[in-house]
Parts: sequence; C-alpha cells; structure tokens
Amino acid sequence: MIGFEVSEPLCGAFFCYFALWERKMINRMVSYMITKNYIQDNMKEEYIYAAQMLIEKVYTYIMVMLVGLLTGKCIQTIIFAVTWCCLRKTTGGYHACSTLRCYVGSAIMLLLVVAFAEKSDEAVLFMNILLVLSSVYIFIVGTVNNPYIDYDENELAITKERTRKKIIAVALIIVLLSFLSVPMKNLIYVYWGIVLCALSMMLERIRRKTIVN
Repeated sequence: MIGFEVSEPLCGAFFCYFALWERKMINRMVSYMITKNYIQDNMKEEYIYAAQMLIEKVYTYIMVMLVGLLTGKCIQTIIFAVTWCCLRKTTGGYHACSTLRCYVGSAIMLLLVVAFAEKSDEAVLFMNILLVLSSVYIFIVGTVNNPYIDYDENELAITKERTRKKIIAVALIIVLLSFLSVPMKNLIYVYWGIVLCALSMMLERIRRKTIVN
C-alpha cells in the first residue's frame, strides 16, 4: 500500500505529461488539416475531441490485447470487451475520477474476469440466474445519467430505449450461440460483460445517492 501511495503521484505526473504531449500532437495535426483546407477552422475543437476519443479507444483495445496475450485468453477477452463496451456506451455507470485510474481499474477488471471465468463456467445455474437478474436490471434502469454525460430528459429517454434494444439483442445472441453449442468457457465472457455492466450501473446510482445525502 505504501509503495502504491509513493508511486501513484509519479505515475500520475508521467501520465499527465503524456496526455499534454498527446493533445499537443493532436492540436498540430488538426491545425495542419485546417491550413490544408481539409476541415473548417470553426470545427477545430470538435475534431480534437474526436481524435482524443479515437486514441483512447485504441489504447483500450491495446490493453485488452495485452491482457489477452498475458493470460492466453485473447479471444475471450475480446468477447468480454465487445459485450462490455457495446452496453456501456448507452448504460453509463461508474466512472473513475481520473483517466489513469480508469485504465488501471479496467486492466484489473479484465484480469479478474479471466480468473473468475475459469471457475464460473462450472457453476452454470448460478451464472444463468446472475445473467437473468443483471439483464432485467439493465432493461428496467436503461441508462444511468452522470455529470460526465449529463443527458437532458429527451436524450435520456432515447438512450434508455437504445439500451433496452441492446440488452434484448444480446440476450437473443446468447440463446443463438447456446443453440449452436458454443462452449460455455467462451460464452461465460458475454455473461460477465452483462453482469459487470449492471454492477457498474448499481455502483454509480449508490455513489450519486451518497453524494446527495
């Protein structure tokens, strides 16, 4: 714990420096595109934001691949990541207070998923119950709004509807894959994607209630 407390500020400083360098490079790239009339000057901030989001996605996929390579579960970690990201995009949920903690937390989550999946594919009945409960929760709640997104009432209603369509689609895919006799050792990663997405939504709702109280 002491080691972590000492190293975290150093990691944070390095990450902050790297983030500033990254934004500087993106700024230069976008400015170059403006000088060449590839994009309009009044769209500069939008393109900078879009480029940052794209790079963050690339970092995420690299992290998923690294964890997959380290654990020997590349396909399985990709299955989990696709399920998680697909739902998370509209469900919302708990967000770490910094990008560094987000990446570290995501890496730890992936490692835990791989560890638990090895055991949980034997507890089929328990996992099926957990899957149904998580799916129902996601369907009922739909989307957890938070300050990072801050949907208005109309946007929130639309996003909730999208989430409900997604969870129904994922449930139908699970049924289809089961019918096609896809091994449970692979299918369990879809289960965990749904379960952890529901858990993230619960944690964010609890966090918000705690702040309000």
